[in-house]
Amino acid sequence: MSALRIPSILHYLDHSNKLVKKVVRIEHNGSTPLLFVGSKIVLDLQSSVMLVSFESIFLSHDQMRLAFKIVYDKEYIFVAMNKVEAAFWYKAIAPLTHPYGVFGYPLEIAVKKSGWRVPLVVYRAVEFLRTTKGYEQEGIFRMNGSVAELKVLREMADQDKDFIINPKQDSIMIGHFLKYYLNQMVEPVIPYEKATQFSQLTSNENPKAFIMSLSTETQDTLCYLLKFLREVAQCSQKNKMTFQNLSLCFALAICREETNDKNEQMLFPSHVINSLSLLLNSFNTVFDEIIERNERFGNEPPKYPAFQPMALFPLNMVLSTNRTPITKQRLSTMVRPPHDPRKDKLRPQSTFSKFVKRISMSFTDYHSKSLAGSPETK
Repeated sequence: MSALRIPSILHYLDHSNKLVKKVVRIEHNGSTPLLFVGSKIVLDLQSSVMLVSFESIFLSHDQMRLAFKIVYDKEYIFVAMNKVEAAFWYKAIAPLTHPYGVFGYPLEIAVKKSGWRVPLVVYRAVEFLRTTKGYEQEGIFRMNGSVAELKVLREMADQDKDFIINPKQDSIMIGHFLKYYLNQMVEPVIPYEKATQFSQLTSNENPKAFIMSLSTETQDTLCYLLKFLREVAQCSQKNKMTFQNLSLCFALAICREETNDKNEQMLFPSHVINSLSLLLNSFNTVFDEIIERNERFGNEPPKYPAFQPMALFPLNMVLSTNRTPITKQRLSTMVRPPHDPRKDKLRPQSTFSKFVKRISMSFTDYHSKSLAGSPETK
């Protein structure tokens, strides 16, 4: 895949509910991140909530997969040009806002929100299947649960707080839920720019070097997931899930490529399946350093609740506290030169800004305690 240019265009759902192209950029005024949309719209991201799971009757199914919403003084809906650019915008904007929900976010955002080193849905689903021995059931990961039940599980996870899966829940359903979550990520566990390299692992003399070139979040999530899938394969006489069958079920859930090349589209799936099968077979050798690192800090996921909810406020509070429009006079104040001696160059924080800052600080303190001793905090 060619290097990704820095995107500057988003489709914006305007007041007439039509998508129009807008030039979009992020600038920082001191510590305040601002999103400029065209020439008239400026959003204070620090005082905004971002959602990637929402409904809109004005967008098609495919557009919804590329869409995100920013709630500031009103709701602003944007649609990216493609999945690669959607991933770029999610990564760029979400850390500057208060991202709400679980589904759809890129891995690094999902991990930051999870209270542990892998995404919340991944470790809660795996924890359930281990505890109930649901992974022994024939058809696990090959069969799907009901669409209605899947929607209920998604809504539970998307409440932006930790959750416990009912021990009476059907194992097939939770296996489906895990795959569904991975498939719904705007960017897979293997980033788009690494997809081609991943698909070529069987011809790579040193697959470990490739794994070690990935981000810590990707290394940890792959390690956790593949370790569990190896446990599943140990019961293959019961569940019929060999390494090859597991690879068929999970390969395209963790590695996808955005390409218009028809030949590559045909060959890519089989190559990715073979690559995942290789990693499952050589897991202990390829992941030895990651296994050792994670063993030092514990392999058990955190007890419930893993974290305090980041969003304890209704979205209508965001709207009501940010209603005051950014006038031209205030805008000129916000974008003065950084060395401007005038004292009032920064816009005062709104009540909402102060409120969410207090919540975020509380969350950060709790989060740092729960991850004390992790490699990142050393």
